[in-house]
Amino acid sequence: MSKKVLIVGGVAGGAGTAARLRKMEETAEIIVFERGGIYTLRNMADVDRLKTLVTQRRPGRAVVIGGGAIGIEMAENLRFLGSDVIIVEAAAQILGPLDEDMTKLVGKTLLDKGIKIVLNDGVKSFTGQENIEVVLNSGRTVEADFVLLAIGVKPENKLARDAGLALGERGGVKVDDYL
Repeated sequence: MSKKVLIVGGVAGGAGTAARLRKMEETAEIIVFERGGIYTLRNMADVDRLKTLVTQRRPGRAVVIGGGAIGIEMAENLRFLGSDVIIVEAAAQILGPLDEDMTKLVGKTLLDKGIKIVLNDGVKSFTGQENIEVVLNSGRTVEADFVLLAIGVKPENKLARDAGLALGERGGVKVDDYL
């Protein structure tokens, strides 16, 4: 049975605490109770909840934390709905597993759509409720009405591990050319 953790307050240290906790306890059920505009995306229930929220509120300024496939998809959808969007990615490129040439093409497409990208800069803290200030590790601040944490998930591999299956370097079930 996994641990359940309730974090009250999704702004300031709450979201950062949730992100750090996810890295330490990947099987924990982490619930962030917030009143403001910081949200997480981990499953389809989150997608449905966020779709309803975003179409009702139509945030003017959105910050997406995480430049993976899900973060980029959400950034494009928020932009389509009229939000000014900034993607913040701690790594040197978006879409980490792809070749640099491919990510540059995707990055150019995002920029052409009006989506800004911040690379090599992670989140240090959040302040505020409705008007959220995202403070980056560099000291730069970004203002937002809506913040989405799309910082990735690790595979749930307990069953595979317990069954003695080989796991890949990222924790997923190791496969060969046929599977």
